[in-house]
Amino acid sequence: ESVYQQANLFCLPSLWEGLGIVILEAGASAVPVVASNVGGIPEMVIDQETGLLVPSGDVESLSHALRALLQDPARAREMGAAGRARVEQHFALPRTIEKYRTMYESLK
Repeated sequence: ESVYQQANLFCLPSLWEGLGIVILEAGASAVPVVASNVGGIPEMVIDQETGLLVPSGDVESLSHALRALLQDPARAREMGAAGRARVEQHFALPRTIEKYRTMYESLK
């Protein structure tokens, strides 16, 4: 069992983020995510579907989002399951390899 699978949720309150691999790891473990709406995070976290996005640096919004998921475990589980499905569909290794292959072939 991974550390993620022992968690109720995963929080990444970044000021800036490229592609947060930790979000993909949490999603693959079906853990809902609360994260800042910056950089590449919105590509991975669909607000209200796979987790909650909050404005960067907004402590009040962050604490509200964390409380909302902790107080509604059924909703959190649904978001976690949706996150896992999103990771499998869009970010799994075979899919990623195919995206890179297609990109490199288009450069020929």
